[in-house]
Amino acid sequence: EKLTVTNKQGITKSYLPNELKSFMLYYEGEKLQFESIDNKVFGVLMYVNKVKLVKINTRNYFIYAFTRPNSGKTSYMEGKGLSRRITLNEIKKEMADCPITIKKVEDDVLKVHGEEGVIELVKDYESNCL
Repeated sequence: EKLTVTNKQGITKSYLPNELKSFMLYYEGEKLQFESIDNKVFGVLMYVNKVKLVKINTRNYFIYAFTRPNSGKTSYMEGKGLSRRITLNEIKKEMADCPITIKKVEDDVLKVHGEEGVIELVKDYESNCL
């Protein structure tokens, strides 16, 4: 919800999502890029090409937000349950403009398991419907 930075003198400054478009940090040797989503929340950038996919961590679940290039419209898909899986109904609702991708999920050709599955879902949507 906000980024708080402390400088060497101990002075802190907080930034809200409407004040920063993005920022990077290193955590346990890994570079993480955070993006502001709709000027409301920060999320970890997972994939970017035509579509930008960001994972938003909440206390109890993940929300995967993807932004379309032409309209700038952002869709949100909630990872539910202990496995944090996106339901078929949620995919149908947020990707209604892409029957090809929905059919692949329904036929179990495209499996949406874990973060890699969400990335593959968005890549398929991008290649078939944009």
